[in-house]
Amino acid sequence: MICGLELSMKKRKRIRHLRCRQRKAQATPPWSDPEAMRDIYNHAEKLSTKIGILYTVDHVVPLLSKTVCGLHCEHNMNVIRADINNTKSNETWPDMW
Repeated sequence: MICGLELSMKKRKRIRHLRCRQRKAQATPPWSDPEAMRDIYNHAEKLSTKIGILYTVDHVVPLLSKTVCGLHCEHNMNVIRADINNTKSNETWPDMW
């Protein structure tokens, strides 16, 4: 039996996941290349398996920020180590100023 707190945590995690998917869908331009984006995600997965360190896809310009919102497309994606991606904030990006 799942206690109320655990269920609540599962619901929060699911809601966070759904919001992330919605944000990506809203930020995906019609001219983006889904196959190219899939290749980038596959590359991150292959690197993780080959090297043994978790790699993720980073959006160079954040999808959600107080200053600007980037696009979910192959031109705004970069494969980096997950630990580095997790320490980044969505407040700055390369060549911001």
